[in-house]
Amino acid sequence: MFVHRRMRDLLTRRIINLYDAGRGDANFGKTIDGGPQISAVGYDGLVDYDGVILSLRKRLSHRYQFGVSYTGSRARDNLLTGTVGSTFANNNHPDLDYGPSNQSAPHIFVASGLVALPMDVNLSAIGFWRSGAAFNPRGIIDSDGDGLVDQRDLTQARNSFRVKAYADLDVRAEKKVVVGQHTMAVLFEVFNLFNRDNVANVNAVSGAQFGQPVGYLPGREVQIGVRYLFGR
Repeated sequence: MFVHRRMRDLLTRRIINLYDAGRGDANFGKTIDGGPQISAVGYDGLVDYDGVILSLRKRLSHRYQFGVSYTGSRARDNLLTGTVGSTFANNNHPDLDYGPSNQSAPHIFVASGLVALPMDVNLSAIGFWRSGAAFNPRGIIDSDGDGLVDQRDLTQARNSFRVKAYADLDVRAEKKVVVGQHTMAVLFEVFNLFNRDNVANVNAVSGAQFGQPVGYLPGREVQIGVRYLFGR
C-alpha cells in the first residue's frame, strides 16, 4: 500500500514585522514600522508525507499464526514544535525549518506470532524495530533579532541527527484452566525481554556530551496476572 499526503496553509505563529537583517546589521532587532514586535497567527505550515506499507500474514492453522510488516516513509514539514500552531527558529524564514518531521521514522518493522502448545498453553510474541527519533542541536544565538535564542542551531539542517534505533521484544504465555462452568487464564508476560536501552532523550547542547543519552524508556518488565472468564 502506498500513502501520499500533502497539507498546506496550516496554522502557525511568528513575528511578522522584524527587519530581515543579519547580526551586525544596523537594522538587526528593529521592526520595519518602528513599533513593538507583532506576533501574529499565519498559515505558513506545510506537511509532506510519502510512505509504503508491506505486510505478510498467516492465519491460525496447524496451531500457529504469524504476521510481519514493514513501513518505509518520508515525512517532512516545517512545524518546528511538531504541532499545528508551531513557531519558527527564524521568524523571517519559515522555510529554514522544512525538514524531517519530529515524528518521522523512515523505517519501521513489526513481527508477531502465536503458537498453541500442548496442555492449553498459548505462547505469543511481538517484536518492534524503528528508526531512532530525530533531534536538533540547541540554538546558541539569536539569528533574527527577536530577542530570543534560536530554538535550534540553524547551521545544521533540521532534524539531521537521530538517536539509536528503538527495538523491543515482548512475550506472553497464557495457560487456560477450566473451573466448573467457567475458565480461568493465568498470564505471564515479559516486556522488553532483552532489556534493551532504548533512548528517550539526549543532550542537545553543543559540546563533548552532545548526543549522549540522558534518559531511557523502561527496561525489562515482568507481569503476572489472572483472568477469569464466565463461560468456556
